[in-house]
Amino acid sequence: MYYTLQQALEKLGIPKSTFFDMVKDGRIRSYLPPHRKRGALYDKEQIDAMAAIQVATGQKPPTDEKLIFGNSTEVDLAQEVAIGLDLYGADDIVPLNKLRQWWMRNPEMFLALKRQDGVLVGYSSVTPMKPETIMKLIRDEIREADVDPNDIYPYSIGVPLECYIASLTVVPGPKQREYATQLISDVAHFIQHLGERGVYITTFYCIGATPEGRRIAHNLGFTEIYTSPDGDRSGFKLLTSDEESKLAQFYMKGFNDSQQDHQHNGSNQQPEQIRKEVEK
Repeated sequence: MYYTLQQALEKLGIPKSTFFDMVKDGRIRSYLPPHRKRGALYDKEQIDAMAAIQVATGQKPPTDEKLIFGNSTEVDLAQEVAIGLDLYGADDIVPLNKLRQWWMRNPEMFLALKRQDGVLVGYSSVTPMKPETIMKLIRDEIREADVDPNDIYPYSIGVPLECYIASLTVVPGPKQREYATQLISDVAHFIQHLGERGVYITTFYCIGATPEGRRIAHNLGFTEIYTSPDGDRSGFKLLTSDEESKLAQFYMKGFNDSQQDHQHNGSNQQPEQIRKEVEK
């Protein structure tokens, strides 16, 4: 299913120039029907998921500046620790030396949002992690600084993974909510790209430590599975099989496309078959 340009613009409510920038850098997929030179169409599921993220955050992404999203460098990690210490305090921040150990295990999982001048405005991570360790984090039995680097996995093809989405953090300021929307949207695209690579993720988890964070998690389709005794901290879970969640749909579209490509190339191994082989 596809939207026309006008339908896509109306759905997202962003300027045409911003829309075409997103098409150019791959954040929005276009399709030009055969025998046409003009009149490209745009992936409906992808546009709908982006619009759902805007609704979840209550804000559109910034339209007056171009932001750059990608994997964090080692230099970025140091900046992220400094920002986190300022915002959250030492108890909730992974020390830089341990963060580097995590980075060595899976450098792809750290994600940074920057201005064109290189200034970091937001960061997050999508961390494949030992399920037992994730649940200890969710139940507040340990903090992120306690996680053993050996409990973190690389993104593997053909191995079921559970991922912990850590700290969607943006710097304070007048554009804080706009940056948050952009960061969440970019993380969603990153998750879809993992699916396109054939990275098989069964479940996502996150923690909401503020009313705003908990509201966004609910709006993105996560289910609350833990609430702290004081009610100020919640743990959330999202199955990628959840057809009601736009974020899950976003990931599954990418993963299903990868499976179709594998079938076309002669491989017909399905996720359930993969799981059974791993569990043997």
